Amino acid sequence: MLTKLFLLTVCTLFFTSSFSQKKIEHYYNYYWRESPPDDARFYSLEVKTDSGWYKTDYYISTKKLQMVGLYEDQDDVIRNGTFYWFYSNGVLASTGKYKHGKKTGL
Repeated sequence: MLTKLFLLTVCTLFFTSSFSQKKIEHYYNYYWRESPPDDARFYSLEVKTDSGWYKTDYYISTKKLQMVGLYEDQDDVIRNGTFYWFYSNGVLASTGKYKHGKKTGL
């Protein structure tokens, strides 16, 4: 009986912690200013991770990725890791590597 209660408690904690990630949605217009969803050209989703804020931006018209990367801060200023930018047709436009907000490499 005690082991079943223990297993139930562990499973409940695991289940709740897997859904406790903080997610933030934003909509942006052509000038990358926040806008209502009806006027937006871009959709952004930020997920809080152990390493920072993982951000994915999408073109609303094509529903394809525009950018993906990890930021150290919630204000999306300090880039950290590899970033990818895409054209609206889904083709990779460019990449860049950053370490604590400074570009590294070519």
